[in-house]
Amino acid sequence: MEQCKELLLNKSREAADLLSNITKLECAHEEGESKHHKEMKEKEDQLLLCEKKCKSLEEQLEAKVRKESEIQNRSSHSLNELLTLKTALSEAEEKLAALKQERYLGFQVAREWTGLHKWNLTKLVDLKTGLAIEEACYAQVIPTKDRIEGLNAFKEKRLPRYTGE
Repeated sequence: MEQCKELLLNKSREAADLLSNITKLECAHEEGESKHHKEMKEKEDQLLLCEKKCKSLEEQLEAKVRKESEIQNRSSHSLNELLTLKTALSEAEEKLAALKQERYLGFQVAREWTGLHKWNLTKLVDLKTGLAIEEACYAQVIPTKDRIEGLNAFKEKRLPRYTGE
């Protein structure tokens, strides 16, 4: 019987040791599971953060692409306007050159017809008479309704409506 008691004590100790080991293993398992759960939570948080950053970067990229597209559209529009303006400028320069040539030829013809190229106009009248002629000419032009209409139209930034008065 003593042998049985001793065997029972040994088995009880073994059972206590095994229970102690099981408790330790359960604690270690819970700690490991808790640690694993914590790591998983951290990784999930990091993943969410990365997804937010990715979405933000995608939005920024889309905005930059839109902005670049707008800039390219404006640039091509500006280039088209520039080409149109260059064409208009060259046409205006050609017209100006033609008008200058016509004016020069007109002066040449007028001089030929009137013979003024042979005269010195300063010797035709004296200074007092010349000033009187100038004043009489201005007196005819200055008080006209058309002149006043032209000045008012310029001031009001509109086209003048001349009546011939």
